[in-house]
Amino acid sequence: MEDNPNTRYFKITPTGNLKWYLSTQRMMDKPENYTFQFRILGSYAGIVRDTEVKIIVSSENLYAPFFSMRLYKFVALRDSLDHGLDTLGAVSAKDMDLRGYNAIFRYFIFEPEASKYLKIDPENGQIGIISNFPDNMTSLAFNVTAIDSGSPIRSSSSQVYVEITDLARKYSKDIELYQISMIFICHIENFVFSWSCENYCLRTR
Repeated sequence: MEDNPNTRYFKITPTGNLKWYLSTQRMMDKPENYTFQFRILGSYAGIVRDTEVKIIVSSENLYAPFFSMRLYKFVALRDSLDHGLDTLGAVSAKDMDLRGYNAIFRYFIFEPEASKYLKIDPENGQIGIISNFPDNMTSLAFNVTAIDSGSPIRSSSSQVYVEITDLARKYSKDIELYQISMIFICHIENFVFSWSCENYCLRTR
């Protein structure tokens, strides 16, 4: 690290595999929103490289994000993508910290098995389907984790349970019948409305 007043608050500790851990080494007496800015230099195989580091002093991160539900349940067609269905549903969390930087968080799915078939939008918690489910899979359970960007970093998780079904044809028929019923009702309402209007106009003359 550069030797200047900013770097005297921090230290670098090697952790192996060419990785280093940056941590504080003295009491933080700078005001909130103060920015430490310095460069860190290193060399490997005779090549010297450096990077710029910026650290902003913040207030303590008090709360972890919390989910609106402890368990989310969804139903997915086994061959969802063949029917143009690429959205499973969404999870939702909130953070009670008052400071904006402590209340900012992102959603993650860390489990490899779930990540084969699903992805999550880190900003809004929308879960998308990226692959059809195998024939021998009847359900899928995994955790969604929300991690905030405060200091210290805080996180929480909620479980997601997905029931996998093959009832594509049944659902399609139900949708068609519903659409036909709606059209029939609308036609009746239009007829009644037209007749009522003409009848009312005749009475006023």
